Amino acid sequence: MTIRKLGLMALVLAAMLPFAALAEADPDEDWDEHAPVYDWEVRDGTMFVKDGVEYLGYLTLDDEEQYGSLVNFDLSYELDAFHFDPEELPESFDKLHLPSSLRIVGNYAFYNVHFFEEINLPEGLEEMHNGCMEFCSAKQVTLPATVRLVEPGAFIDAYNLETIEVSPDNPWYTSVDGVLYTKDKATLVAYPPGRDDQHFDVPAGVKEIGEMAFCGDWSLHSVSLPFGVERIDRAGFSGCVYLEAVSLPPTLREIEVRAFADCVLLERINLPRHVVAVNEDGEKIKADTVFDNTPALKDCWMKESLSQEDKQTPETHEDNWQYTFDDVDLFGIVNPEDARATVEVYESIYDRNAVTSLPCGDTIRVLGISESWCKIQWNEADRGICNGYMPTDSLLIRRTWEPLYHLTAATPAHQGITYRIGRGRIDIPADRIEEPLIPEKDSIAYPSQCGQWICCGLDTEDGYRYAYFAPADLNLTRYDTHDGKTYGMVVSDDLRDRLNLRAKPDKGSESLGKYFSGTQVEILEEQGDWYKVRVDFQEGWMMKEYVRIVPVATEENLAE
Repeated sequence: MTIRKLGLMALVLAAMLPFAALAEADPDEDWDEHAPVYDWEVRDGTMFVKDGVEYLGYLTLDDEEQYGSLVNFDLSYELDAFHFDPEELPESFDKLHLPSSLRIVGNYAFYNVHFFEEINLPEGLEEMHNGCMEFCSAKQVTLPATVRLVEPGAFIDAYNLETIEVSPDNPWYTSVDGVLYTKDKATLVAYPPGRDDQHFDVPAGVKEIGEMAFCGDWSLHSVSLPFGVERIDRAGFSGCVYLEAVSLPPTLREIEVRAFADCVLLERINLPRHVVAVNEDGEKIKADTVFDNTPALKDCWMKESLSQEDKQTPETHEDNWQYTFDDVDLFGIVNPEDARATVEVYESIYDRNAVTSLPCGDTIRVLGISESWCKIQWNEADRGICNGYMPTDSLLIRRTWEPLYHLTAATPAHQGITYRIGRGRIDIPADRIEEPLIPEKDSIAYPSQCGQWICCGLDTEDGYRYAYFAPADLNLTRYDTHDGKTYGMVVSDDLRDRLNLRAKPDKGSESLGKYFSGTQVEILEEQGDWYKVRVDFQEGWMMKEYVRIVPVATEENLAE
């Protein structure tokens, strides 16, 4: 049992003492001193917390002097007993009623509480503390008119929360489209981490991004801040692991410590040169602390580049990663500077013993990221799934879901195409088994994208197998997104090839990036031998020869 749980148990027992004392004074001889006593009851599917409770949540030792006199009740601890054994519930419930006596929602108040989709906080509530909604599954939380303090991080890791509503009579806070702001809308206080929007435009009029306002969001790919924003507070975007691009206005003046820390996929940010890095007291600090652990960010003047010596220096321990992915699937494409080169993979970053080398274009799974190394996983024919370490600057890191479009069907594009049989859901198979596919005989079903490869179901003599095909070998169709847009895919006969995104429809114009076969793009217009496309939050030109339009599936395709 953890120290926290012991503390919670002590608090709950303390909260029960008044009720136990009353029970002992009761002359009822049938009273069982071992029966549980609750500060709540269930009626008609609603859980009622009893009137008189003033403080909800975990009361820390540091809080006792300030809040110890309040009647405390730990809802999270009470409900924790029923998380895995619903049969022990006194009665099923999915609604919550909190008493008008409640003044403070404290730390861990709704920690891991999975019973309620909506939480309406009562009039009279004054404060919401850091972490009070951590890992709560509620989709909507409504703040009353009396809430005057919402601490930074109050909604952190509320992974299901889509909307924060506020009473229109509240003089301190307001809500716009479910996002929490100060009443004057000058400070964005909290962005609900359960929203599935990939892009967010901060509205005009906002001058400050509050402390931990977007911290830990796992959906946003890009954010645009309007003209007028002057400051980003501590950890404002920290831990937004899928954030790739941020647009900042020239009015920005200050960024606090760790504002973009652990944004491990952040590639582009237009940081004005006059911006100053500061601590919470407004004192200047070392600028690179703003962008701690952002290995994909290369061209940012405030982030100091690692020296060659630092890049070759192993971390103090190979398991001491700055960011690991236990429940998230990321993949990486081997991406050396020379497309015909291979990259060595090391068994350990301590002794630097190379165990294999992978060619440009191979797709592997990413297990952890630091500034100079990635922990990766791949398949080998004789050893199966293997783990190792590869330099971060030799890997193009990508996510495995939320593509521009989803595939519906695939047919062979020509005679004699080959496929590879693999064992991994994400990892590209390394057993290198190749067999001819006969278009007139073989059927291809359930296409999905795994890195550069198209994974399909295939009936073979050995039974139903998953097979991996190069995009250039298949004719693909997609689901109708009903947005009127045209989508395509970069295709090449050689998976090592990388196609330039050009600033103009000219081979000699500036390259805005290089993209492997399998990259999904939105096609905006056509000009001669070029397509204007949108990819990775930027627009440019690609040669039509290497971009294939992926049409919407017809009724006949879907029927098959």
